[in-house]
This record gives sequence, structure tokens and C-alpha cells, in this order.
Amino acid sequence: MRFIKHNAKKWYYIGFAAALALVPALTALADGGSSSE
Repeated sequence: MRFIKHNAKKWYYIGFAAALALVPALTALADGGSSSE
């Protein structure tokens, strides 16, 4: 069970980093699309 808990923490950080990287990309995409109109 400890291994799973440790893995969950690792995946939590990976997901957090992925979300952090996606937010600016999605924001830029939405901004570019709206300003392009």
C-alpha cells in the first residue's frame, strides 16, 4: 500500500505540472482565436 501511496503522490505532481503547462497554452489559444475574429 505504501508503494501505491508513493506512486499516487508522483502522479499528482505530474498531473499538476501538466495542468500548469496546459493552462498558458489554452489561454494563448483562446486569446489568439478571439483576437483573430
